[in-house]
Amino acid sequence: MIPNPNFDATAKADVLTQELADSRRRIRQTEIALKRSEQMLAENIARSRRIRVAVDAADSLVKR
Repeated sequence: MIPNPNFDATAKADVLTQELADSRRRIRQTEIALKRSEQMLAENIARSRRIRVAVDAADSLVKR
């Protein structure tokens, strides 16, 4: 059988195409995870501020 010189190039291109698709998928998943992490952080900061206000208010009532 005569080796097909284009086979190697085609196979390599297919592998690179698949790797590129996988990389894009991982990037999208990472972006989604990052966005969710940012949302969770914002929620935690807001919750912390509300707790701090409540603690300060309770503290001021106790000191009266």
